[in-house]
Amino acid sequence: MRLFDEIDLAPAPQSTVLQRALATWREQRGDELLPSVTAMQGNIASALTNSIFMFAPSQDNKGFSLSRAGQKAIELFGCKASGAPLSEFANRRVAVYARHLFDLAKKRREAVCVRFTLRPHGKQATAYEMLAAPVGKGDDPDWIFGAVTAL
Repeated sequence: MRLFDEIDLAPAPQSTVLQRALATWREQRGDELLPSVTAMQGNIASALTNSIFMFAPSQDNKGFSLSRAGQKAIELFGCKASGAPLSEFANRRVAVYARHLFDLAKKRREAVCVRFTLRPHGKQATAYEMLAAPVGKGDDPDWIFGAVTAL
């Protein structure tokens, strides 16, 4: 079973929201390998706030915990509060997708975009696009900035 319908390692998002999120990450990165956490937290356009998310390293440093998320991201992940570890999100399938995407972006030290389809029981399938981009100090990508939207 494939996790993603498509993995874009040279991101060219279809969604304008993800295009803006990627542009924001690139602007904040400038000539550096990674943008800083402070820069990313302080420079998110209001047009993006509904779809963006930021994840910090979990307390055990083996995963990710939600730091900030817009309403669309919260609904998709099935989480309720900041600080919640990805491993405890209600939507387990999306949590697995996110974990794989975050690990890939962190390893590559570059933004990655994926597309996937959710087929809830008894409901119509919905296609999603998710962007994850590493954030941190120097060349240490310990945070993840991203956005998600239905296509």
